[in-house]
Amino acid sequence: TMRTGSFTIVKQLDKEMHVGERWPVGTYTFDVYYTNIAGRALEQYLPAQTSVEGVGDHYVHQVVTITTDKTDGRGEYRMTGVPSGTEYIIRERPSNGATLVKLEAENADDAVKDVKEGGGEDAYSNAYIQYTTTEVTAENPEPTYTFTNKNEPFIMEVQKEWVGDPPDDVKEIKIRVMRRKAGSNEEWTNVTTNYFGDPSGTIVLNSGNNWSNKSTETVYPTAGEDGKDKTTLYE
Repeated sequence: TMRTGSFTIVKQLDKEMHVGERWPVGTYTFDVYYTNIAGRALEQYLPAQTSVEGVGDHYVHQVVTITTDKTDGRGEYRMTGVPSGTEYIIRERPSNGATLVKLEAENADDAVKDVKEGGGEDAYSNAYIQYTTTEVTAENPEPTYTFTNKNEPFIMEVQKEWVGDPPDDVKEIKIRVMRRKAGSNEEWTNVTTNYFGDPSGTIVLNSGNNWSNKSTETVYPTAGEDGKDKTTLYE
């Protein structure tokens, strides 16, 4: 009987992403690369693939997606049935301007790699997990890897100022929110969702809200980095 192990990937949003009673809902993607399968390098019998830094060109590749919950900003994925002796690397793909601010490994000593010395906001920008699968027992519990991301909200407040009294024939004003990559000359595109993933993109001002959205606080993702590019600038 082949002995197997397991692990759990947890995506947790930073506490500063909690707005009111809600957390933004986001989907995050992870690449898991398996090598030295079963401790016997069985992947060497597979066709060579595109070489991956730190992995090589013979591996088994798994893509994992985790969606966080609006009630606690958390999501998880559990992988089971990994043959003992198998080595794996877990990397999170940059997404939605979110920054990886913490990476923790429970029940897996020295599994967190490439953390920059000295701390700072980008200390975990290149961090990843590297570990060898072992059979899960009472004395050897399952590893859990928690990736914590941060992407602070940007609260857009819009106020219509009239010179004199508002005209009687104007019932409401609609403002379309658009975006493009910061510093680029790309075409502006419509924003379709807000920070929480709800349908959004049009701000409506009228006499009922005193020609202001301050009471509702339209929230959009703040600036950040998405891979090597700045995230979109909202306007």
